[in-house]
Amino acid sequence: MKIAELRGLNTAQALERCHKLDAATRKQLFIECPATDHRILLVLNVLDKMYMDDGFFGIPAYEYRAVRAFLLKARDQMTDPVKKIAAQAQCWKHWFYPEYANIRSLRERFCKIATDHGSMKPSDPLQHSFFSMNGYFGYREAYLSAHTFSTCGLFVRACRAAARILEPNLHFNGALEQWQTNTIHGTDPCITGPGNTAIIPYASRGQREPKRGDIFHVAMTNHTHDHVGIIVSHQTGANGDWIWKTVEGGQSTGSICTQSFDHVLTLKEGKHYLGTRPVQRWIDLGRLAASL
Repeated sequence: MKIAELRGLNTAQALERCHKLDAATRKQLFIECPATDHRILLVLNVLDKMYMDDGFFGIPAYEYRAVRAFLLKARDQMTDPVKKIAAQAQCWKHWFYPEYANIRSLRERFCKIATDHGSMKPSDPLQHSFFSMNGYFGYREAYLSAHTFSTCGLFVRACRAAARILEPNLHFNGALEQWQTNTIHGTDPCITGPGNTAIIPYASRGQREPKRGDIFHVAMTNHTHDHVGIIVSHQTGANGDWIWKTVEGGQSTGSICTQSFDHVLTLKEGKHYLGTRPVQRWIDLGRLAASL
C-alpha cells in the first residue's frame, strides 16, 4: 500500500483498506504521508486512535461523515469492554463535528447544526451519526435511539452534543446517570441543562422574548402533548404575534424525522400559541452553555 493508492480512494474506502493493515504498516504510511495531505493523515490518525481526530480543520464535511460512520460501526465490533469504554469517553473530549468548530458564535453554530440536520428521514445515514451523541452510542444503538413521539427531545440533545454544549452525564433529581438512547425521564434532561438555570418561564418572562438559538417548549394547558424545538429566527409582529423559523424533530406526525417550519404564534388572552399549544417556557442558549 502506497500513499498514492490511498489518494485514489474515497475516505470510506481508505478507512476500510487501512483498517485491514497491521499497525506497523499504517505507522509507515503515516511517516511517508506529506504534512499537507490532511485527508490521508485524518484516516491514519482515526485508525490509530479510534475516535475523531479534530485537528484537521478545513476538511470538507462529507469526509467527516465517512469517518463518523466508520467509527460508529467499528464501535459495534469492539469486543474488549475496556477499549469500548475508552472510545466512548472520547466523545466528550473532541469535536465529532469538526466542520462546525470554527463558528465562534455559539448561537450561529447551534443554528447551523440544526438547519443542516433539518430534513432527516429514519433511513438517512446522517440521522444515525447525529443521534449517536458524538459517538457516545455505537451505530446499532444510534440507529435504534430515535423513537416515535420522542424525536423532538432527542434532536435537541443531538444538536447540543454536536455543538459541544451537552453535559457528559444526565442530571436527574440531584443524581448523575448515564445517557440512554431514549428520553427515559422525558424531554427535560435533553433541553434544560444541569441546575435548570437556563429556563425562562413564559409566565414570568417580563419583557423578554426568545432569541435565535433558544429552545422552545410548548404544551397543552394540562401539561400534555409536550413538544420542543430550536428557534432559528424570532420576530414580533405588529399585532404582537411571534413569527418563528424553527427546526424540530418529529412534530405533528410523531415520526422519526426532522423538519424545518415557519410558525406564526398567535397572541391570544396573554399567551402565545403554537397551534393549540401555548408556549410554556424557553431555554436561553447562552445561559445553558454557561451552566455546564
